Amino acid sequence: MSATLSRVNLYEALTNAARVADKSGKLAFAKFARIEAKAADRNVMITTFNGQTAIESILAGDVADDMLAYLDTDTLLHLVTAMPEGAITLTLKSNDLLLTTGDGKQKHNLKIGADVEIPVIAGSTKTSMARISGIELRRLCRAVKFASTNEGQPSLMTVHVAFNKPDEKTVVVVASATDGFAAVQSLAPAISCTKGAVGKAITFPASFVALLLEAVRPDDQVEIHRSGENRFIVVVTNDKTGKNLALASTESAAVPPVKDIAEMIKSTKDKANVTIEVETAALVNALEIIGAYSNGDKDPANLFLSVQAGVIRYASNPTDNGQCRAVLDGTVAGPDTSRWFAPAIFRKAISLMPEKTKAVLSTDLAALPILFVGDNVRVMVAPLAKSSQQEVEFDEGTVIELPVQTKASVETVAA
Repeated sequence: MSATLSRVNLYEALTNAARVADKSGKLAFAKFARIEAKAADRNVMITTFNGQTAIESILAGDVADDMLAYLDTDTLLHLVTAMPEGAITLTLKSNDLLLTTGDGKQKHNLKIGADVEIPVIAGSTKTSMARISGIELRRLCRAVKFASTNEGQPSLMTVHVAFNKPDEKTVVVVASATDGFAAVQSLAPAISCTKGAVGKAITFPASFVALLLEAVRPDDQVEIHRSGENRFIVVVTNDKTGKNLALASTESAAVPPVKDIAEMIKSTKDKANVTIEVETAALVNALEIIGAYSNGDKDPANLFLSVQAGVIRYASNPTDNGQCRAVLDGTVAGPDTSRWFAPAIFRKAISLMPEKTKAVLSTDLAALPILFVGDNVRVMVAPLAKSSQQEVEFDEGTVIELPVQTKASVETVAA
């Protein structure tokens, strides 16, 4: 019983499989990959499952006979990673699986797992909800950066995905997430959305959204399906590469405060009377400078952002390394204002911005957050409490000229 596959396709499938496999030992089956070859279909199906999320790749190949084996995912991936490009033949022999390279120079035996059973995604009952391009799904998945990692806040360890249809021709998918310190709304157009899915929403575990971000490429095509009451299957295909991948997860029972996120973003935008536009690279550079003054958690350097007389300035708080004060080149409209921010959260926000970052603020005490507005994305970041930091005084800057020496001109007179 054997099957021959492309090493490139096998490597990608195992890389995805390893993202779900669990080596902790909490679930005996979770470290194994289920490998099933079907001669009639001329394909090999590789499935892993960690108790909540499953991932399954279907690879076209030269399949001589049907076979089924369970192998340690991590070990198999390490072997395939080290094997040369070309064909790899999988041959089932008694309690071993033999991996052979196309030139026959490498032959590796792997022990087969016993008493293992992993459910497959193929054959599941599915109801189509929406189709979306890979690049747009990746834009939606950016919201996972703002989901909480605190297990004590399960409702914030999620990404809420809603299917909206503002008009007859447009379907907009909105992904929302918050960790309590920042909130995001990421929007993307869908290729299509079924009538039954319009107005519906799914709350995915943040870990599943992070998996989608890793597994989906910009040129892929994605279809989202409902499978049962609270299970969803995301199918990822690519006609050029032959990719055929399915990911399944149960919906999170905990829901983030989506309505609050939408209302706070709208309120911040409506009440904003200060607008800042800065090159994103300049903001990144400013954060690098702030970071130079930090001495870890015991002596952190925070970001002070200030608008004074039409000039954007930033500074750090005093630390054992000193204190920075600088002007940030950009344009500003509106009255003077200032805020203190945690640099890590600020950095996450600007990582979603295009080449130029636009942000709006309000001088109204009831609307203190800063709102970043990018391409189909809005990120709201709460400032640090003013009582925790003191205002920074800035000196007027003066331009210093370089002491460049110029050669004296000598007039030459002909004799």
